[in-house]
Amino acid sequence: MQNQFTKFFILTVFILLPLVNILPQDEVYYSSLSTSSSTFVSDLQSRIRIPYTKRSYTEYRDLMIPNYESYPVNSTQRGIKCVYSGYELIYTPPFAFGTIFSREHTYCQSWWDVSSTSNPYYSDFHHLFPTQQPNANSLRSNHPLGTVVTPTTVFLECKLGTNAAGQVMYEPRDAHKGDAARAMIYMEVRYDHDGTYGNWNFKWLNEVKLPSLPQPEAPQDLNTLLTWAKQDPPDRWEVERNNYIATLQQNRNPFVDHPEYLNYIKIYDLTKLNPVYSTEPANQVTNFTSTASSSNNSITINWTNPTTGQLPSGYLVLAYDTNNYFIPIDGEVYADNTTFTNHRAIVNIPYSNVQSYTFNNLALNTNYYFTIFPYNGNDTLRNYKLYPLTRTNDTTGSVVPVELTSFTASQDKGSINLQWQTATELNNNGFYIEKGSEKNANGEIIFNRIGFVKGNGSSTVNHSYSFTDKLTGMGKYYYRLKQIDNNGTFKYSPTVEINYKQLLKGYYLDQNYPNPFNPTTNINFTLANNEFVTLKIYDLLGREVKTLINGVTTAGDHSVQLNGNDMVSGVYIYKISAGSFNATRKLTLIK
Repeated sequence: MQNQFTKFFILTVFILLPLVNILPQDEVYYSSLSTSSSTFVSDLQSRIRIPYTKRSYTEYRDLMIPNYESYPVNSTQRGIKCVYSGYELIYTPPFAFGTIFSREHTYCQSWWDVSSTSNPYYSDFHHLFPTQQPNANSLRSNHPLGTVVTPTTVFLECKLGTNAAGQVMYEPRDAHKGDAARAMIYMEVRYDHDGTYGNWNFKWLNEVKLPSLPQPEAPQDLNTLLTWAKQDPPDRWEVERNNYIATLQQNRNPFVDHPEYLNYIKIYDLTKLNPVYSTEPANQVTNFTSTASSSNNSITINWTNPTTGQLPSGYLVLAYDTNNYFIPIDGEVYADNTTFTNHRAIVNIPYSNVQSYTFNNLALNTNYYFTIFPYNGNDTLRNYKLYPLTRTNDTTGSVVPVELTSFTASQDKGSINLQWQTATELNNNGFYIEKGSEKNANGEIIFNRIGFVKGNGSSTVNHSYSFTDKLTGMGKYYYRLKQIDNNGTFKYSPTVEINYKQLLKGYYLDQNYPNPFNPTTNINFTLANNEFVTLKIYDLLGREVKTLINGVTTAGDHSVQLNGNDMVSGVYIYKISAGSFNATRKLTLIK
């Protein structure tokens, strides 16, 4: 029998192997891009512009706030933090913007060449963040972001003042600096000279727009943004926020997934840069595991070196005592620090026959999370192998599952409301919400993560939870919960099904079936009225591949067969336009 002083560790290990919500963005979403291409910048613009689904300003409140950016405080209240200052608001749902909180356009609305609330940039979720209005957001005003040397007004972790050159600047808290920089640069790349959206490049902003404001502003210093992006690289919260926005808008902020892309673009005028790095390692490590020792308060990580292709010269190992990681940037070297300063330790390990490392003097009863990145080269030549990224867990502690008593789905005014209850909880970190609308060749539902709801830790009383999924099209949808414990252990709920197509009448573009396909697949759609219809196939660069329909089509259900004999293997977009109805979906041809 163990006595009460027995030591033990609870740990979770993150490693780099395939992960559902990370791998597709790298292998599929960015597969058509090459940083060595002279057209990389324009190719990147095409990639994040199509497909794209415009969301409304109201949907940011109804989707982003309850489903991602807020968190449960107790059984009836939720909390939300100002990204600029760290100010926390505790509220009783539903959340409402007003005198206390606002939606901040990181790329200021007063900076836009063509200002319109109907254009997609007004409500592009990638640069919208919740901010405290009277003290934090009001300080930002039209001011460029920068490093304040002489503050005039300070509110919690943000401040307004002047930089070393005496120019007025606004400085957000450190935790948001990299996020803000990547959001602003995304907006430049996404919208600059895209149709009627006008000028978004920083050359035009600094030389034309800012000097012409009623109270002229100093230029937005680009070196500051690039420095912040490196000092505050994308972390787990920002990566998963990008993943969630992608389920809503169908596009991604590429500088979150691949922060090294910033090194290939002169962001002042969007011209191509050509940095030089060592050759990227060809493969990730395998068999990444860990062993905890209670006798000397240590955890040893072990792995198997890759042996083919370009071998790494070393590994960057990240260790956290919170559930976190960050995405390293090519050309940057992260110094060793094993003291878990700010909850993080960093170790650089040379490639050798020794394929293990031990972290000593760790705290008891604490979760530890590990990530390993192979790299090649040193100093400014360092090149990291980022993807595929994966996580696994290993724990010496026991896990008592959460008792889920109900899980239901219902329709309400264009959305699906999910509700569930628990009777007891132990070490419950929370629930990932997963959604599926397609099946693979084996008839298995393909689930994607669409949100997270924080759990109540350990509890012996009933708790109720909810999540709202805003829908834009009819069809059959499947939902399940992935309940995850504090140590990373997880289990799935039963799947609930709802047929949204039976509840709405109108227009709808169905997912092709089968998908993936070879060589033929069927595309079904529904029209409420007789319409002039175009149904076209595009590649991932937005180039038209085929036209399936181009003419008047009667109201009702229709089916069109696509023959891919003359197409190459890959992912394509199919788009329907019928009057004011437009919809896109993806299909995959495998030969």
